[in-house]
Amino acid sequence: MSEDIVIDPSFKTIPTDILELLGKGISYGEFTGLEEKHKEAIYKVACIRYENDRYVEALKLFSLGSIQFQYEERFYFGSGSCAKMLKEYDLAIKNFIVAKMLNPENIAAELEVAECYFLQGKSSDAKSMLLKIKNENNENKNNKKILLKVNSYLNLFNKKKKKKDVKIEE
Repeated sequence: MSEDIVIDPSFKTIPTDILELLGKGISYGEFTGLEEKHKEAIYKVACIRYENDRYVEALKLFSLGSIQFQYEERFYFGSGSCAKMLKEYDLAIKNFIVAKMLNPENIAAELEVAECYFLQGKSSDAKSMLLKIKNENNENKNNKKILLKVNSYLNLFNKKKKKKDVKIEE
C-alpha cells in the first residue's frame, strides 16, 4: 500500500486491529500515529498471545513494537522469545542481541542466546557464551540466580563431555 495507516488514538482494540491489517499484507512501516497507550496495549496483548502459545501473532506484535518504539528492549526480547519458540533460532539470537545492546545489564538476553546456540547444535558457541556470562558477572552478587543457572548449564556440558569420553574408551 502506498498510504500510511494512521492509527486513531481512540482505538480500544488496536492490537487485534493491527493483527488483522498485518494479515492483509500491510507492512510494519506503514503504521504511523502509535502513541504511548498503544505501545502498552501492543505489549500486553503480545504477552498474552505468547502465554497462550500463539507465537506467530505475538511475534507480529512484538516486531511491530520493536519497529515503532525502537529503543524498547522488551519488544526485542519478546520477539526473540517468540522466534525461539518457533525454532527460528537465528532470528531469536538477533533479537536477543539487540535487547542486550539496548540494556547492557540484561544477562537474561545473553543466556537466551546461549540456549539458542545449544538448540542449534552449536555447543561450543553456547559454552563460550555461558563462560562469558560467568566471567563478566562472577563478582556481582545481584546476579546470583542467573549465575546458578549458568553453572548448572556448564555442569551439563561437563557431564556430556565425560559421557562422550567414556564411550570413546569403551
